[in-house]
Amino acid sequence: MQVETEQNQEVKNRLTSAEKILQELRERIKGELSYKEKGEIIRSLVSDIVVHTVKTPGKHRDKANVQINYVFSIGQNYTDKGCIIINWRKDNIFHYVKEEPMSIIAKTPQPPYYAVIFTSERTEGDKGYAKMADKMVELASKQQGFLGVESVRDQEGIGITVSYWESLNAIKNWKDNAMHQVAQKKGKAEWYKRFGLRVCKVERDNFFKV
Repeated sequence: MQVETEQNQEVKNRLTSAEKILQELRERIKGELSYKEKGEIIRSLVSDIVVHTVKTPGKHRDKANVQINYVFSIGQNYTDKGCIIINWRKDNIFHYVKEEPMSIIAKTPQPPYYAVIFTSERTEGDKGYAKMADKMVELASKQQGFLGVESVRDQEGIGITVSYWESLNAIKNWKDNAMHQVAQKKGKAEWYKRFGLRVCKVERDNFFKV
């Protein structure tokens, strides 16, 4: 009960912080906004929205877990980065389940599951790479069986991206995705000097947090 109360208070504090920022944003905006302008504001505040539908035995409707990753920031004095996971209930009311800071470490289920490790060395210049990389992460997150992704790249252009999947079939479906195949061809033609791809089965995992 105490843990539940602390979690609810943390959610309340974050939402209060977000409301303060939105209020300041409203005060700075003069006049009516167009649909496009409203869209730009939302895109600047919300990094992505991911919906996972879950079959509910004996129910007419599937349950949908909606994950909203957001970033609210003002100048250098305030930054609030986090993730709100909400559940679309049968009564069509959004209910806050939990909220926690975003992490570069993907949250994965209990093993076994699969990991695709992509190690690469970039060519010089962007050439549309960053935009396509963001699009691929967004697209992958919507694929059946996707569990999460971790990605880093150093200043020398060496990068490692690890994506996690429920099954080998889910990995194959992602590999065969039409948009992903376009990105793969562009990668070989323009973006990479060399790369390596490894598919592994995760039998055991362990995490540490200070």
